[in-house]
Amino acid sequence: MLKSWKQSYLKNREDIELSGKGTRWEFDQNRLFKGTEYMAHVCDGLNQVAGVLQDFHNIFGDYLKSIISDPAQIDTIIKRVDRLMTPILEADYNIFDEFNKENWEATMSLFYEEVHYLENEAKFFIDECFMVLINAEDALKMLLKFKETKTRATIQKQLLKKFDVIMQQFSKEVSTVEGLFNRGKRKPPLLTYHPPMAGAIYWVRQLFHRLRRPVLTLQNVPELRNSKLKILAFGQYYEIAKQMKGYEELKFQSWADRAQYVVMNTMKRSILRMVRSEPDKG
Repeated sequence: MLKSWKQSYLKNREDIELSGKGTRWEFDQNRLFKGTEYMAHVCDGLNQVAGVLQDFHNIFGDYLKSIISDPAQIDTIIKRVDRLMTPILEADYNIFDEFNKENWEATMSLFYEEVHYLENEAKFFIDECFMVLINAEDALKMLLKFKETKTRATIQKQLLKKFDVIMQQFSKEVSTVEGLFNRGKRKPPLLTYHPPMAGAIYWVRQLFHRLRRPVLTLQNVPELRNSKLKILAFGQYYEIAKQMKGYEELKFQSWADRAQYVVMNTMKRSILRMVRSEPDKG
């Protein structure tokens, strides 16, 4: 509204000049707009303050509380975020009076100093989240959720660094699965009532799907399109996936060859036989 007041004045002044009717407006613009322009400047600052508070509430929300080790820490941070408004709400001067401009600038300076501290706190909690998550798939889901959340630019920048962390975690998971496969392929661990061949195939497929799910998600993330870590991790994944696929096919073919021999020989046997009847014995 304050900005529109000046725009409206200038438009009406121009309309009068173009129409050629009426007296030209020659008023002291400094007297007309100095106060309102300063008030608009203060309002703009208040709008930025509101945006900062909303950004912090977005990041320090229920989702972050649900995945860190000590959720009570988030409640403490939120209380500090809400206290950012206290110097403005309890100001003992008229913030819209240009006479108090220095006081207002000092208040805003203190506000942004505290904002900087809270941004560092947020980055610390984000780092903690990625340390406690146990697999790349969950970490990626969390990162994509945070990425879509409107928050501070420094926090967004910190989040973008985590894509490489996720790829490093995925590479570790590939190595873990590769180790399980190499240790268990001679004598696969079977579930109760699983026959040896089907149980071995089931086991190797479970290992494969542990990696396949995150791969399907990771390959569609734009931020990882040109990642060198992704290329290395995916190369590692393709190599072990090829070995597991070959293992499965070899197991199946070995079973099929033996089963075919048994079936063919069984099919040649008679399925009926003659039994002497003894009516006197019923």
